[in-house]
Amino acid sequence: MIALTLLCAFSLYIFFKITGSLHRGALADFDNGISAYIFENRSEGLTNFMIFITDFGNYYVYLASLPIIFFSLYRSKKHWRRSIEAVVVVISAFVLNTFLKLYFVRPRPDLKLRLVDLSMESYSYPSGHSMTAIAFYGFIIYLVLHHAKSNVLKYLAVLFLGILIVVIGISRIYLGAHYPSDVLAGFAAGLFWLLLVLGWLRFKSRQGI
Repeated sequence: MIALTLLCAFSLYIFFKITGSLHRGALADFDNGISAYIFENRSEGLTNFMIFITDFGNYYVYLASLPIIFFSLYRSKKHWRRSIEAVVVVISAFVLNTFLKLYFVRPRPDLKLRLVDLSMESYSYPSGHSMTAIAFYGFIIYLVLHHAKSNVLKYLAVLFLGILIVVIGISRIYLGAHYPSDVLAGFAAGLFWLLLVLGWLRFKSRQGI
């Protein structure tokens, strides 16, 4: 519990650290350097792969996954509450990200750099894909660690989902949808929110609510 509390506090600290640098205009070299390196390595095959991967951070993938999670948990040990919790985590992370974007109103990267269509009214900071990906797939990791019986399955699932989260973030930079700092801030905010919501849900569960 102490370790999770420290991790929650650290992720919030990282988010505020990045945000402070954003306000001071100190992220330009960082963002431009990493973005330029990624753009230099673009290729047709890699672009197709990144478009495929970035879709795993879209809301319709989460919507399609939730019934599977619900059925699997209910069939195994009738942990139906976990499915409700997954919905709470994803929706609340999405709503929080929307408010953060409207608060910071950071413009997205130049239109000429984009390989995907984006709403002209959407903002860049923090990355919604990164934030919801770490919240949703992080919750799946939590479920696997608590309910999977095989240690091999646990390790493989954590490794696969951890890589997926990171690559989703990278895909947003590659496709020109976000700056690297957007992605890092999204990861930090998403991890903080995941841990906070899980803590609140566990508290409510202990109270019998």
